[in-house]
Amino acid sequence: MTKTELLTDEQLMLNYGKGDAAAFEQLYQKHKGGVYRYFLRHCSRADVAEELHHDIWMKLINARESYQPTAKFTTWLYTLAHNHLVNYYRKNSKAQTLDFDDIVEPEDELPDLSEQLTHSRQADELLSQVELLPAQQKEVFLLRHEAGFSLEEIANLTKSSFEATKSRLRYAMAKLKQGVSYEP
Repeated sequence: MTKTELLTDEQLMLNYGKGDAAAFEQLYQKHKGGVYRYFLRHCSRADVAEELHHDIWMKLINARESYQPTAKFTTWLYTLAHNHLVNYYRKNSKAQTLDFDDIVEPEDELPDLSEQLTHSRQADELLSQVELLPAQQKEVFLLRHEAGFSLEEIANLTKSSFEATKSRLRYAMAKLKQGVSYEP
């Protein structure tokens, strides 16, 4: 294991800002899949997802010298991705606008879908159901389950309240639970 592999993402980004190309390569290899899937799940078109994905890595490259680790690297990276996605929706009249302020919170606990994802048929069905979620619910679901962010981190990233974020995830989970068949 090299010295670079032992560093945190934040330190890797700082090193990249100082000219360490190997640090960038490690960050890219570690996070490229999650960021690409985040975009693909939102726009459902590989060509658009690839373009958005490419744009985010170019933004990261351009920001390398000014990067300051004020938050986790993944929070910073997905904030870039989220903001870029919002701008994409704003610029494309055919795209759905993200609105994060219209969900009412139910009182039940968040269901867990991790066991459902273990079966490939159910996973395929689940992914098709994710595509049908309203934009704000889809956003929270993907940030939670694709990127692994906590509800608090998602609320900060999307500039929403914690309660609204929790509510969106609950609604998304309830819709997904209803839409996925559990029979073998």
